[in-house]
Amino acid sequence: MYVYIEPEKGLFTVGFYSPNGKWHPDSDHDSAEGAAERVHYLNGGHSEENPSCRPRLKKGRDGGQET
Repeated sequence: MYVYIEPEKGLFTVGFYSPNGKWHPDSDHDSAEGAAERVHYLNGGHSEENPSCRPRLKKGRDGGQET
């Protein structure tokens, strides 16, 4: 699971902790909001600003919609 930390004032770093506790950074952001949006996306969410990131629906075997 991705999270963000603030290692220094005004810098928000997105990344994850491996099972052994090691930090693996992904990206840096100037705001908590930007970091939170990246975390949301990396954890499987979609971006309102980028509709192509939204989950696509596919047809099920019975012709109905699946996610």
